[in-house]
Amino acid sequence: MTLTPPFRPAARVALLVWAMTVAAIHAAPDEGPLKTAAAERPVISAGKIEQISEGVLLLTGDVELKYGELRLLADRIEFNDTTHVAVAEGNVVMMFGQSQVSGDRLEMNVETRLATVWNAFGYMDPDVIFSAARLDRIAEDKVVVIDATVTTCTQPTPYWAFHVSKATLHIDHYAYMRNAAFKTGKLPVIYLPYLIWPMKKDRSTGLLLPNVGYSRRRGSFIGNALYVVL
Repeated sequence: MTLTPPFRPAARVALLVWAMTVAAIHAAPDEGPLKTAAAERPVISAGKIEQISEGVLLLTGDVELKYGELRLLADRIEFNDTTHVAVAEGNVVMMFGQSQVSGDRLEMNVETRLATVWNAFGYMDPDVIFSAARLDRIAEDKVVVIDATVTTCTQPTPYWAFHVSKATLHIDHYAYMRNAAFKTGKLPVIYLPYLIWPMKKDRSTGLLLPNVGYSRRRGSFIGNALYVVL
């Protein structure tokens, strides 16, 4: 693909990148951890689009890249149409399905949707909020977070949270946590070397979320219950 400069740096530029994925769309449907539709094409919008080398685009200025259901926003994205790798920096936001992850830097294969995000903060369905030094998206419904805090509380200081050295979050299945320290507010309460926590939309047998609060009659309290599916 040949791009003829100059682009209009002051204007929004929308580009349908047709030739960039011709070689990629013929992959066998069962290859790779994620599947993409053959009709998908990257759609790029940016303040400025430059071809800095053969097959490599530099996108700057309020960049948006769409590929199927994937939507990627950043201040700067370098996109390689040979490897299908996008490197994004500055106010990075990645959206896929009901999940959203933001961070300082992202490296991603837009065809497979596998990605790594540094200094990540995000949301995963159903109602899981996390922050992590690093996030690796290893499958369509699975991410690994490193040095992370995981909770379902939306408060700036969550009523409860788990701090983990590493956790695999599997949507509509379970979270597998290592070195999990349970905290109420900023106070650590209990440490577990390994913990499996449900991330299912439907109820399943197991411990419910901890109930933390304060009352004049009871004072500060922490409660929990076991739910059993009959």
